Amino acid sequence: MSKLIIEMQNEENYDAHNSFNGSYRWKYKFGLTYSINVDLDYGDERDAHIISDLIEEVTPLITVNDNYMRSYIATWYVLGDNEDTRNVKGQKEQDPNGVGTLYLPIELKKNSKGVWFQKRGHVVGSWQEGTEWSHLVGKFFGWVDNLTTGECLFRLEGDERKPLEGGV
Repeated sequence: MSKLIIEMQNEENYDAHNSFNGSYRWKYKFGLTYSINVDLDYGDERDAHIISDLIEEVTPLITVNDNYMRSYIATWYVLGDNEDTRNVKGQKEQDPNGVGTLYLPIELKKNSKGVWFQKRGHVVGSWQEGTEWSHLVGKFFGWVDNLTTGECLFRLEGDERKPLEGGV
């Protein structure tokens, strides 16, 4: 099993901060990183076809192009199942003891009915020891969204699903 990593580039229209007035002044911003588990064990043109089809399928779900913001695919690459993205690898090098928050790529998954979901969140750093979040140190904390409806479905604390409380 492999992971298709998609890195996005964002641009924000600084002339539309208060409201859109018809003018544009784009400023580059960091984009999100997405990860999709994919079976790429063929080693031939089938792998390229699988990647191309996946990118084509998820592009409308992860891109934005309006008067306020543009978000588009900047690059993509394939990693082994146990490899970290460049961003995660960099965070771990800067913080080898896991003191800070570890921001993870957004995982995209499609269910058997063809509906895409995203799991977004982070690993809680040890700086949270002694706080109300102590029980989550070293564990995943995040949310799962239905990308078809745009609805946030539930919160994840470690492997446990929690109801949404007080917003997302």
